[in-house]
Amino acid sequence: MYQKIIIFLILSLSTVYGQQQYLSPTRMAVHPVTNEVYTLLSTAGSIAKVCPVNETVTGVFPIGFTPSDICFSASGNTMLLYVTEYAPTGKIHIFNPANMRRVASIDVGYYPSAICVNRSGTLAYVANRFSNDLSIVDLSRKREIKRLPMIREPKSLALSPCEKLVAVGNSLPLQSALDSPVSARITFVDTQNNDIVGHVPLSDGAHSVEDVCFSHDGAQLFATHIFSRYYFPTTHLERGWMNTNAVSVVDVATRKYLTSLLLDDAYRGAANPCGMTVSSAGDKLFVAASGVHELIEISLLPTLEHIRRQVNPADLAHDLMFMSDFKTRIPSLGKGAKHVVMQGGKLFVSDYFSGGLTVVDAH
Repeated sequence: MYQKIIIFLILSLSTVYGQQQYLSPTRMAVHPVTNEVYTLLSTAGSIAKVCPVNETVTGVFPIGFTPSDICFSASGNTMLLYVTEYAPTGKIHIFNPANMRRVASIDVGYYPSAICVNRSGTLAYVANRFSNDLSIVDLSRKREIKRLPMIREPKSLALSPCEKLVAVGNSLPLQSALDSPVSARITFVDTQNNDIVGHVPLSDGAHSVEDVCFSHDGAQLFATHIFSRYYFPTTHLERGWMNTNAVSVVDVATRKYLTSLLLDDAYRGAANPCGMTVSSAGDKLFVAASGVHELIEISLLPTLEHIRRQVNPADLAHDLMFMSDFKTRIPSLGKGAKHVVMQGGKLFVSDYFSGGLTVVDAH
């Protein structure tokens, strides 16, 4: 794979009040028509627009707040951009991407962390991290119509391909440390009635869920997280088994946890998996591993087939060698790989600490 980096213009070197202004690129969204990659610059309170063809920044737009997530939807003939404001008085801000003018703002919960909008642009779902709930917003009336309680620190969202389910990644468990098992949970919401249809516990020790995404056919849900084996003695520290890094797999039809794909190697960790995306063909899953500045490619078809052949798939969550033949580690050219999107056969990885994007040719 061929790769190179974009550094965001001279803004990354500018100073404010005698200090360097940092950018901190995080989540991204691809314009459905122009295919431009819109990137949140969280520390700079701005949005950068990147042309995916010649890999250049075509604009940086100050928005005046700390953004946490971004997505597009088309409502009639109008393409709109939705950005959540990460603040105690959380809001959705709606922009016209043609000129980046704000057209509306809608109140939601406490520190909104993620948003998804249906294709028709009628409903938005917002995960409010520190009020532990999910806002359901009527976009035509520009107001919240329902608030659903979540588990603890909902931080990520995914809308199923058929748009019948929203999956919510609750970052942390809500259990006593003396309980067993202890794990974070995925909450499923039925979009027809806007009601909770289930909370799916991940494997014992799963916590710090960073992202969730559906497979292309909607049959599986993937969740990135850390896997702590709190029940092991401290003698296992030197063997690296106290904390591992994983992508868990949930069967959507039955809403049951299947197994966890361990990203670490025997003598090389894959710390802090964050954002994910599925390839255009649906045959690969790409995971940004922030702690090791890497992108990890998972071959989904052989991985899922191997899981299907297991009598007890959950046992694979303890097999560090299982994924050896099904994953490839790709170094990022920047530091702190946070999120990843795919456009035109290219992967764009936001490098939080170095303030740029790594571009990977995925052909």
